Amino acid sequence: MARVVVYSANLGGYDTVQPTTVPGRFVLFTDGDAPPGWERFPVKPEDDPRRQARYYKLLPHLCYFAQEAQFSIWLDASTALKVPPEMVVREWLGDGFDIALFRHPARDCAYAEGRVCIHKGKDRPEVIQAQLDRYAASRFPEHFGLGETPILVRRNTQRVAQFCAAWWQEVKNGSLRDQLSFDFVRWQQGGRVGVNLVDGGEGWRKRKHPWFEFTPHVRREAG
Repeated sequence: MARVVVYSANLGGYDTVQPTTVPGRFVLFTDGDAPPGWERFPVKPEDDPRRQARYYKLLPHLCYFAQEAQFSIWLDASTALKVPPEMVVREWLGDGFDIALFRHPARDCAYAEGRVCIHKGKDRPEVIQAQLDRYAASRFPEHFGLGETPILVRRNTQRVAQFCAAWWQEVKNGSLRDQLSFDFVRWQQGGRVGVNLVDGGEGWRKRKHPWFEFTPHVRREAG
């Protein structure tokens, strides 16, 4: 039984997943091939493969490996892990946290993130704006904090599953830009789940980190 499962999804050839030689269990949900070191789980792409990939990303407790691991590490398909997964879990969750991810290096506010996403055409403007308006009506504060989600480290517990299910509802019914909704759910749940927003330092701003390696997307993500 693998104590930690590292997993990712690559649908429609959006990314090139890098082979791994790091010891551990690595699972890839894909309609293509899996590179060396990854366990392939075949999936059939749906009409919106990007939102389909978010389903796997946000809901590890519903993935087939859920009963076999105490922890999961999600990697966006453009991200490679360079160190043992147990090390990441120990360092990021070791102080009693339930979920860990990088703190956004440039912004601390979901509203600011939404405006950037609209400007860059990351999703339909009317969908993002409606979501931000709903958050404002809920009195979700500005500058509450902003996590960046290419890497997610989570405990496999019921309260984390409940958090992720609420997060998925936001993505399913609103913008597929999951960074817009993560901290809203964190605020909405009132600290029931301990979240570690990890400071990646100046290197993270440039996508450089000793534990992870990043490669450009094969296909540009459009709104």
